[in-house]
Amino acid sequence: MKALYKRLAALGYKERFVKDRILPPWWQDQMAANPGSMAQAQLIVSRELQLDIDTVLGDGPIARRDSVTTHFKTRSDAPPAECEAVAALATRLAVLAARSCVVPYDLTRFASASGVRSAILQQGAGAVDFRWLLEYCWGGGVPVVHMTQAPEGCKKPVGLITLSDGRPVIIVTSVRRDPSWHLFYIAHELGHLLSRHLEESLVLFDEKVEFEPQQEIEQQANSQALEILTGVSDFMLDSIRFKDAAHLAALATTRGVSWKVDPGFLVLNFSHHNSKYIPASVKALEHLHPNEDSAGEQYARLYTYLDLDEIPSESRRVFSALTTME
Repeated sequence: MKALYKRLAALGYKERFVKDRILPPWWQDQMAANPGSMAQAQLIVSRELQLDIDTVLGDGPIARRDSVTTHFKTRSDAPPAECEAVAALATRLAVLAARSCVVPYDLTRFASASGVRSAILQQGAGAVDFRWLLEYCWGGGVPVVHMTQAPEGCKKPVGLITLSDGRPVIIVTSVRRDPSWHLFYIAHELGHLLSRHLEESLVLFDEKVEFEPQQEIEQQANSQALEILTGVSDFMLDSIRFKDAAHLAALATTRGVSWKVDPGFLVLNFSHHNSKYIPASVKALEHLHPNEDSAGEQYARLYTYLDLDEIPSESRRVFSALTTME
């Protein structure tokens, strides 16, 4: 078993992570002495980590499955191996969420950014905020899963989107707690869907979501996101005169009501165009959302919209281990 752990570590999965998050709780390493038990452990590892079973069963380097193509948007030119480690886990979560989602995917709800915005506002929302957009996605059969656990030392995307059996699935891995950040991440990933960037077995991996990205498909996704959130595809808030963080939060709230835009997003957009005010913006978000936790909101919906009995028990355990609130 030590040899298998060493080979998995070369892919970014350290022994402790494999034991805690991937192998079933009944597994004991001494069971590897039994060929049947060892084969079962190898099958579980192969399935849940998206690895080529023949290379897992062998003695050489382990290869990843080539059934999924990942488009990496990272801060470096070449996607490091640790990005692939997290992408494989996130893809597995997407497969499980797509398989167990109880709401059929409704393509008509995601025909255009303006349509998404109008539908949410017509439901009575004062703005397209985090809770409303999250609920809209789930209600249209697009799971939004917050992946809270990842291998130590691996690069995590703030978000990604993929198609699994024809169903879009958004995975958010950001550790930020403020809901306005998650609002922007989800809107951006939804922007990829609205821009028709998705195809089966393609994963769009965003290590960082920026307001002014360089890649064309990221620019297109952002334009769609801005239209969902503000009604304007090139929205920019570059000027607000304020005294302190509390005043900034109050001004964002007033403008948000008038423009039907989430106040927290206005603060984020303003701070992007005025980096010297980032400290004040961070405090303004704390004034706007003093006790809110985006992770809890996302976690609660997993057990409302997913029927995890539809997936194997070992996979159900992995899903819970990667989305736990512990």
